[in-house]
Amino acid sequence: MRRVVVQAALRVQHEGCVSESFTGGVWLVQVSSDRGHDLYVLHAPDAARLDRARRDIERYVGAPVEPVHQAPTMLVYKHHNPPSGPIGVIRRSGCILLWPAVWRDGVESFTVMAGTRAQVAHLLPQLAALGSASVERISELPPEGVGRHAPLADLAGGLTPRQLGVLRAAVERGYYASPRRVSSAELARSFGIGPSTLKEHLRKAEAAVLHRLGALLDEQPGLERAAQRGPGRPRRR
Repeated sequence: MRRVVVQAALRVQHEGCVSESFTGGVWLVQVSSDRGHDLYVLHAPDAARLDRARRDIERYVGAPVEPVHQAPTMLVYKHHNPPSGPIGVIRRSGCILLWPAVWRDGVESFTVMAGTRAQVAHLLPQLAALGSASVERISELPPEGVGRHAPLADLAGGLTPRQLGVLRAAVERGYYASPRRVSSAELARSFGIGPSTLKEHLRKAEAAVLHRLGALLDEQPGLERAAQRGPGRPRRR
């Protein structure tokens, strides 16, 4: 039988986590870790909320963060990750954590690799001890699929800021849901534009993303093969 590995996207509601204080478009991304100086990127809509989030983080960890780079709405910093949190639990389980990890709206999102689905199932109650945990997606990857990812920048790099903003709002508010939860007229009003203009932004954004996705599949055949190897939600017992 062909050897595969399991990749799972996990959602953790970590009670007492600093991310519970993140509101109004503030979010945190951990992009790397050497187990000594983890690297984080903090995003906020404006300088005031960025400073408030930074102070929240420093109170949570009990020490000042070490800035690497700062802009009006972004802070890159180094710090240690507490071993008692979800990342420590994932590491001790034997699963491999794939970066980045994202903290937003009080929810922590992680992607892990494991040898079997049973290993992921064993990890869940350990994470749930911190609050709650669930598997958002799980798939089995053949060897050629391991390490094959499509970076967001590759897919969204051809969009204008307005196209990206409209596309994100459409996805988040359920324009692409079935049944549709928001109309093009409602979306258009939130951007102060007409429905025909909004639809044109969406059409161009969809075309750019789909053309780039096609190019990525041509450039990285392993992506397509991996996607066809049992992706989806966890199997029901």
